[in-house]
Amino acid sequence: MHSEATKIPKNTEAERELLSNLMLEDSSSRFDDVAQILSEKDFYDYKHQIIFRCMHAIVQAGNEIDEITLSEQLKKDGSLEEIGGYGGMLSITGHIGMVQHKLCAETIKEKSRMRQLIRSFRLSVEALQDEKKDSTQISAEVEDLLLSINDQSGHEKGVQEALSALRSDFEDMLNGEYQPEVIRTHIGHLDDKLSEGGIGMGEVMVIAAPTSCGKSQLALNIATRSMLNDAKSCMVFSLEMPKKQVVKRMLHSLSGVNPRRIRDRLVSAEERISLDKSMKQFEAMKLFTSHSVRDVDDLIVQARTMKRKHDVQVIVVDYLQLVPWDGNKFSKVEAVSDISHKIKQMAIDLNVAVILLSQVNREGAKSEGLQLYHLRDSGDIENDADIIIMMWPDGMSMDVATRLDKTGEYKNMIYNVAKNREGERDIRGAFQFYNNMGRFY
Repeated sequence: MHSEATKIPKNTEAERELLSNLMLEDSSSRFDDVAQILSEKDFYDYKHQIIFRCMHAIVQAGNEIDEITLSEQLKKDGSLEEIGGYGGMLSITGHIGMVQHKLCAETIKEKSRMRQLIRSFRLSVEALQDEKKDSTQISAEVEDLLLSINDQSGHEKGVQEALSALRSDFEDMLNGEYQPEVIRTHIGHLDDKLSEGGIGMGEVMVIAAPTSCGKSQLALNIATRSMLNDAKSCMVFSLEMPKKQVVKRMLHSLSGVNPRRIRDRLVSAEERISLDKSMKQFEAMKLFTSHSVRDVDDLIVQARTMKRKHDVQVIVVDYLQLVPWDGNKFSKVEAVSDISHKIKQMAIDLNVAVILLSQVNREGAKSEGLQLYHLRDSGDIENDADIIIMMWPDGMSMDVATRLDKTGEYKNMIYNVAKNREGERDIRGAFQFYNNMGRFY
């Protein structure tokens, strides 16, 4: 009967051959080839991990790898005795064969992936047996693992594909046929201020405003119009509103019928027709929502799953400061910075447009003319975002901001495009927020 250890996927022979191969001429170039595929954790044998780590340090210092530089680095790290001294080092790195170093690296990586899958599946089974997580959480984690293991896109660093896409864009521009890949807000004066007329794929647009100024409704307006007019698929992470409330708000803006009139049985026949039409339109939209995440990593797992299953193109996060974080690991400021960084990376990795809502600090809530430093808890939000919209009521009071026109009562909401990565910044405008219809214009 075989022991459990013999069942673990590994190829220590390939590991020794690779490490020996990296001692040959032009070692730093060989190591760079391999480092794009492997990290030290991909090696099964702990001694091999130590040697690979020391080789990495040698190359980073600008030196070639040979017996002298390797033994000196092992001494410097206090690891020479761990691998059996100088003789142990030679027994591992003196195994010169005929197999190419890249082929060895790919073999080692494959065994590492297998071990990673085994570990993760065992943990998933244990979690299911202990009932510590629900099946949806575990299946999402497994899907995320499979996607990350199968994704080899990071290995190819060439720019030919991007160059080809740019050439095609330039030709379309010259021919007057260029259609930028953006998510339009369908608020004309805002799209005019944004680079290429909307939120770019892979970009994060932050909407920041004091409490109860309509930033959630503005984000839902943009998402609704994107689904209705451009047939985009949307995911909303609403961490303070349940699903029913999100749908109610979006249906409100789509139909223009105030839910209070329905509740009070005051709707007209015309409003009933509008409501029925809007419900049919809403049913055809590709909208998905989530109202619970454990942390930002869980949020990203859910987003990646929905991207794969439904090609989600717009993601709304309502709002940044409500994403859970580990208080034992981070301070509040550090946590918000970490969440902001990861959401930006998610936008790039998934090639989606993210609308990220944020609170402003107490000083900002009392100041007319919000500035970037009024973003709550972290200056890193400014660094990570591509677009930042700062919004506040005209006169810093919703009552003072109240106006009236032939359509009805609205709130005059001043906004400033405080950051616009590919366009002009510090441009002001004004939204007309018709609260009774739930619409921004």
